[in-house]
Amino acid sequence: MNTQKTVKNATLLTVLDGLLSVAVLALAGYYVEYFFSALDKGNTSGKWGLVALMFLGMALAQGIRIILARGRHRLDGVRHTVYAVVFLACAALILLSRQNADGAVLSFDAYTQDINFRIVAWLYEASLVFSRVLTILRDRTRRGTLLNLALIAVIIILMWQMEMISMILFIAWQCVAHVATIAFARIDMPTLKKIIRKTYAAEILFGIVLLIVAFSLVLPHLEEGIATFSDALWYCFAIVTTIGFGDFAAVTPMGRLLSVILGLYGIIVVALITSIIVNFYGEMKSEDDDD
Repeated sequence: MNTQKTVKNATLLTVLDGLLSVAVLALAGYYVEYFFSALDKGNTSGKWGLVALMFLGMALAQGIRIILARGRHRLDGVRHTVYAVVFLACAALILLSRQNADGAVLSFDAYTQDINFRIVAWLYEASLVFSRVLTILRDRTRRGTLLNLALIAVIIILMWQMEMISMILFIAWQCVAHVATIAFARIDMPTLKKIIRKTYAAEILFGIVLLIVAFSLVLPHLEEGIATFSDALWYCFAIVTTIGFGDFAAVTPMGRLLSVILGLYGIIVVALITSIIVNFYGEMKSEDDDD
């Protein structure tokens, strides 16, 4: 009973962690949009309160991860604790420097001259380096060490170039990666490997990707409305998945013929993979019931 309660509490905390990451991502997206809109209008005032809220949300998320890290490797708890302290410090520094003596919101140009904002950047970037060092100490694998050393080099390079707006974009990408990790963490990898091996899903997906790329290289030369390779790639993806956004359309006979071929292939592949996976899980359930 206690084990079930622990699992339930961990699931709720994980969901809350994901929701906080989504909230920070939304704030980052709104702030970046506001930033460029303000530049277009010639208004350089910034909503620094949103940035402080972002760091507060990230600190709270790290607090949740500290709880979830209990019973795991000790360095995980240390890493999340350092992050939480750094994010709280960043939020406090931003709130302290948010307004000037006249009470006006600090401008984008003025923040570069404010030592507190520079400290925020240094603290954030230093915490990223520290996190990678702890990861190296925890994993102790050659591949992981080389990868983390490369990441540390990239972070140090960015440290000399990163401004507040690029830092917020970096935070947004971190949130996207974290939410994706939470979303895919429940996938049973051994089961997924069995599905791929038994259904030849890798070969089928490779074939459809190859077909999409081939058609995407041809379509821009056939269709005036599909001018670039990226547009053709998007169009072919919409055809294969039968989504059909309608933002692009083939009008030439050859373009329509390619679209029909791609659409039929997509319908067959999607239906085939779906039915095979459903049958596979049905067989697994039958085996579990027999056991």
